[in-house]
Amino acid sequence: MKSRILCLFLVAISLPGLSFAQKIEENKIDESTKRPVIRTTWEPFIRNIKGYSFVRVSKVDENTYLDLKYTHVGSSRFIINEGKHVILRLKNDSLVLLNVATTVSSCRGCGNNTITMGSDQGVNLPLLLLPEQIDNLSIAPAIAIRIYTVDGYIETDIKEKDGDMIAKQLKLVQQK
Repeated sequence: MKSRILCLFLVAISLPGLSFAQKIEENKIDESTKRPVIRTTWEPFIRNIKGYSFVRVSKVDENTYLDLKYTHVGSSRFIINEGKHVILRLKNDSLVLLNVATTVSSCRGCGNNTITMGSDQGVNLPLLLLPEQIDNLSIAPAIAIRIYTVDGYIETDIKEKDGDMIAKQLKLVQQK
């Protein structure tokens, strides 16, 4: 009986670590477009009182994307216009400016990764990565993010332990 309880305890404490291990979630040829598609799992990227986000890297044909789900805690609806930027500040003091390709309006729960998460306003942004941006993101961890909206910008720091999440995911996609 004690060994069963110990076994259940060990499984329970190891599950959170397993659920956040980056891996390839999708590696296929799209049936409609006949293009190769590789996607990593969604991973936590920002977790603080201002908001939270999840990121994954997708490679569709020869294009690489940073998919960003962002929720701004306690905010009202916000809009990110086409042509605006998401800026990642890296630990080596460089900036990576990512262009927003289409206008995106936040909605309740749109930046969430699971049904059980809150219902704050959020967005889901696919951001095309250029080769130079991939190189920069592979070298230095992100330390802050700024998302430009029609009303200004949202800025938040990224915890050190999460800053290299994008680099890890880019490495996974490039290995395939």
